Amino acid sequence: MELKPRICLTTLLLALAVTSSTIRAGMVSPNGKLVAYTVPAYDEDANLNSEVFVRASDGSSTRTLGKVPGQRDQVRWIGNDRIVVSEFPSADRFGVFDATGKRLPDIVLPSECDVFYMAVSPDGQKVTFTGSRMIGDKKQYGLFVCDLKTGLVKLLVEKNIKSLAAWSPDSRTLAIGIGGYGKDYPLLIVDVTTSKVDDTGVLGVGASWSPDGKLIACTADVQRGGSWFAGVPTDGKLGIYDVRKRKMHILESTDGAMQPAWSKSGRFIAYFADGKIGIASWDGGNKAVMHQINGGLLKGPVQMGWVGDKALYILADNRLTRFDVIQTNFTTIAEWKELEAPVLKPEDFKVVELPRVTVKYARIDEKYAEALGKILAEALKVYESLGFKMPEKITLEAQIDPSSTSLWTDGESQMFLHLKSKELLAPATRTGVFNIYGMCHELGHIAMYRNMESLMGLPQGVGEGWAHYAGCIVVTEVAGKLGKSIWPEYYDIADVEGIGRLKRASAEAKPWDKMDPTSRAALVFYKIETEYGKDKLAAAMSAALAMRPTGKELMLLMLAKLREATSNSTAADWVPESVLVPQIEWKTKERNPGDDFFADQKVEEDGKGLWLFYDDGTMEGKRSMSGSAQTVLFRLPEGSWQIDGIKLFGARYGEDEPPKEDISIYICDEGFDFLREVKVPYSSFEKGDEKWQSVSFSPVDVPKTFYVGIDFHATATKGVLVAMDKGVKRSHSRIAMPYTYVSDMKETADWMIRAHLRPKR
Repeated sequence: MELKPRICLTTLLLALAVTSSTIRAGMVSPNGKLVAYTVPAYDEDANLNSEVFVRASDGSSTRTLGKVPGQRDQVRWIGNDRIVVSEFPSADRFGVFDATGKRLPDIVLPSECDVFYMAVSPDGQKVTFTGSRMIGDKKQYGLFVCDLKTGLVKLLVEKNIKSLAAWSPDSRTLAIGIGGYGKDYPLLIVDVTTSKVDDTGVLGVGASWSPDGKLIACTADVQRGGSWFAGVPTDGKLGIYDVRKRKMHILESTDGAMQPAWSKSGRFIAYFADGKIGIASWDGGNKAVMHQINGGLLKGPVQMGWVGDKALYILADNRLTRFDVIQTNFTTIAEWKELEAPVLKPEDFKVVELPRVTVKYARIDEKYAEALGKILAEALKVYESLGFKMPEKITLEAQIDPSSTSLWTDGESQMFLHLKSKELLAPATRTGVFNIYGMCHELGHIAMYRNMESLMGLPQGVGEGWAHYAGCIVVTEVAGKLGKSIWPEYYDIADVEGIGRLKRASAEAKPWDKMDPTSRAALVFYKIETEYGKDKLAAAMSAALAMRPTGKELMLLMLAKLREATSNSTAADWVPESVLVPQIEWKTKERNPGDDFFADQKVEEDGKGLWLFYDDGTMEGKRSMSGSAQTVLFRLPEGSWQIDGIKLFGARYGEDEPPKEDISIYICDEGFDFLREVKVPYSSFEKGDEKWQSVSFSPVDVPKTFYVGIDFHATATKGVLVAMDKGVKRSHSRIAMPYTYVSDMKETADWMIRAHLRPKR
């Protein structure tokens, strides 16, 4: 099937068309005379740009072609006079220049296309991409090609594919490994004109054609497929597939080989493996040599391009390097600083005041700040009309932050929106970022969390599932109230971000056992609404929250209140137990550690008992956590003991006056079954420089092996930064929550938390 795009690409075709059918794309021009590369930089408003440079390969000159928005770190030549630049690894558009520096129209596919990876053909007339596209209400997944002259998009292979296709030098065929984040990738060769698919019968992914189109280099002989880079397994070897003989050669001593790049004659193949550059000499044999740049390891992404067979240019780690094959030495050609965005200062923020809402904003236009404030103000009214107890005032801090796109709340009254660029304020139909829904979603969290005693035991997925359901419902109400003035650039918000989103998710729902916990919970709430109405569900949830439940109690209470509201003792009796009752999810390599785990545990007497700990008393990091407890697993020494206190190295943050609330110390057994919650005042922890801070409590009996976790109910404006010792040989610490989950640390480190024991009397 073909899809006609809504934008005209004819002008772009004329700008890119070249006559040769054998030109190869790469950072080095086909005639070997020029090398193109980009250098990223921020302007004073934190807008990220990439400046495109062209350098003579003999080093005689360097000039700039200009700047293009975004981080475009991949460069390809189309002929000797056109350059396209894109972002690695998942480009959704290409910026285009001619060699004089003239800016040409971007290559952008129709909005119906959702691009995972895409590549321009060597003749500049077509684009292939993997990903999906919508045809009516149906979504197709697979490998596609778009003809830039006619604007037609054609499906070549219908399958979920997570890697990039490679163009043959004559722009007639594609090579691609079919699969997604697995071990086996059947290598296909696809004719883009006839759509004929040749299953080669071998396995390979991350393909690259030789200059004569007779061979394909790829990652093959994958051992396990446990990790991937740009969709390609990192545990394969370099494979050379002979197209005519239909035979795959595996080059030994090329473990981890990825991103193969052929030299002009096809004699050499450069590749990236485990932070090093390898060069294989191909004459039908299997010779390969590894090289390190200046003795260091590259982090990637890496782009390589050959000048003939004698020199290899390498773009990685903020520098352009040239490797001389004959002399086997590296020369740094250009180098630039690590990318750093300008830091915002308090005076950079402006303020919009609306009834019950304050918006503090920086680097975004006032019209968007006002729109966000109006949405929050209206959404507050909608939640209250549904019976929820909401804060008197909401504060939103919104800013452009090039480091991340994120939205979160303190669970009480403050929200924080960070967007990588101003472009992400455009309608969600273009960006995929749902800012309006996000405001209503986070208010859904506030409606729930601020009215609970604690989140402990909240069944997996329920918190996010509720916020998703409630956010969509409230978006629809707010869109109806505010009309076309809701956003500076109007679109059908109720359909895109509101009730329409819920209906589509329900219609397209996977089987229950294949759904993630959040989707399951959201679907349960939506189904309850369809059976009993939005008002009955809201009344049941708000009545349950009015009783200040724990997470463990919430859903059972909600179901009881629903049955009261509907006068139906069996209402929603279909709700699965997994949404009602918490189940501990183990995300640890060792659920029941052996004796060697505790070999590093230290024991220190203090005259009153013993301290158990793993740290060496020095801090190499610190962290606050929301919705989790910082947890350590201990083992009792010989004798009879009780735990009667803890101490930690850290400091409270937030207001000078400590919150008038308690923190929770959780004591659990080895299976993380709950033994005791000890509550101590927030005032037990001082603000200021990190130091040892101790808390004592009534003795608690514990088994031989036990967990101690501390939940500070932290937010962005209150909490305790707990120190970490990163010098340990192995981690004895966890991130956990009783009744909910136990997870390993993301790094080898231990919380500087110590447990005090006293002899049992």
